Amino acid sequence: MDGSLVEAAPAKVNLALHVTGRRADGYHELESLVVFADVADEIVARPSRADSLAVTGPFAAAAGGGEGNLVARALAAFRARWPEAAGTGLAVELRKNLPVAAGLGGGSADAAAMLRLLARRSATSIPPAALAELALRLGADVPACLFSRPCEMRGVGEIIHPLPTFPATHIVLVNPLLPVATADVFRRLARRDNPPLPPLPQPLTRPAQLGLWLAGTRNDLEPAAVALLPVIGELIAEMAGLEGCVLARMSGSGGTVFGLFGSAAQAHQAAHELRRTRHGFWVAAAPVITPQEAAAPPQ
Repeated sequence: MDGSLVEAAPAKVNLALHVTGRRADGYHELESLVVFADVADEIVARPSRADSLAVTGPFAAAAGGGEGNLVARALAAFRARWPEAAGTGLAVELRKNLPVAAGLGGGSADAAAMLRLLARRSATSIPPAALAELALRLGADVPACLFSRPCEMRGVGEIIHPLPTFPATHIVLVNPLLPVATADVFRRLARRDNPPLPPLPQPLTRPAQLGLWLAGTRNDLEPAAVALLPVIGELIAEMAGLEGCVLARMSGSGGTVFGLFGSAAQAHQAAHELRRTRHGFWVAAAPVITPQEAAAPPQ
């Protein structure tokens, strides 16, 4: 063994995303139900004389490397905050399996995975609240990605409520490999003071509960993203027509569309159909990570 450490960076999916206000500093107030699919980028770190980052995988070119990459920034920020805990240098490989600028939290998930790996590697305990504070400085989605489990997310992303229970569900993701700029989507919003999320059922244990709750929710960014990239609307309609699809919607600011399914067989059949009709698109089917399956947050 070469002493390498591996940490998955699962895809983040916004099952619902409500824009409820805009703050004086220009940031938007959001409410979201966030889940993570068992399809992921991967961080591999090996002891080295100095820190380095290599980006590999099918989406390496789009992700870019260097000091601007969120993984490199997360490593540098952790070293600055806990120099005694960071240890020796690391040769880090980011295996980029998820499309970039896709509404799947890719860069944020990668940064969170780097922080989890460093906290796990540390010989001293890293306070979870301090790690979450550092995560927020790297990006609004990074704190939720630290948990990589179903959660309610509010504010700009800093208020996280992990869910104690979540039903077993499967998700299909499809992306046309056309990036959507988040800033452009927010600029096109018709309104920024939309109604909040309805209260979640407690406990949330059955797929039918989840489906009924989701029927009363939205992704407030979806109309603006569809106006920018009409194929998103086409994919939502196509996904909704596939057998077993409980909900078809856009994730985040786009352009990934997801379909929620009750069984693995239905999800994989839907993915097969999409690969047949949408040549060249990125398609994946995976279970949603439940609280019981999620890795424990760093302690």
